[in-house]
Amino acid sequence: MVRRITDEISKGTIAKIAEAHKRRFENLLASGGHNVRVGECKHYLAVWAVVAAHNRDGVPLEDEGRNELVEALYSGDYDKMLTPEELAKVETWRTDDGG
Repeated sequence: MVRRITDEISKGTIAKIAEAHKRRFENLLASGGHNVRVGECKHYLAVWAVVAAHNRDGVPLEDEGRNELVEALYSGDYDKMLTPEELAKVETWRTDDGG
């Protein structure tokens, strides 16, 4: 299933999702809020930087990066970033659990 995602979702779409996640963690860190877990934010910022580099430079995608990408796609939070064809694939994966 994970291989299908990295093969069937365009690099451009994965890059958009990675950039959105990086911005999220950068904003959390910049906010300096009391409830922000700095170490956790830095960790996930690094994970998503690798996902972005995977698309841009062909850097190998580690299990954690693939898992984060799968979770992001399954969440539905990024459906607006998907093409209609990609969304149809993701919806199929969601309903058949990657069958």
